[in-house]
Amino acid sequence: MSHATFTVTATDLIEGSHDELAAKFIVDSENATREAADPPIDPLPTTPFADLVTSYLTILGNTLNRANISYVQQQANAQSVADSLDTRWEQAGEAERATAIAAMPLEE
Repeated sequence: MSHATFTVTATDLIEGSHDELAAKFIVDSENATREAADPPIDPLPTTPFADLVTSYLTILGNTLNRANISYVQQQANAQSVADSLDTRWEQAGEAERATAIAAMPLEE
């Protein structure tokens, strides 16, 4: 399981820019989800601008954390498959190994 925690910072996120519009859009979407929760969760602030930026960075940090957890799970699943194949290879007889090797595509 992942023990990493990601935090984000922003530079040049300028009030009145398209970045602000994107941040407001994402925070408003998150706040709608929070409002629909049972029980409702307190909304993230969107004003003043500095609070909007903090809210947006919180969401971005959470997104990175979820992505990292997903990547850890993907790696664990791939490792599990590899470990299973190693075990199957070790337990196979010579005839099964020869058949598996013969079925492999040839590199050109």
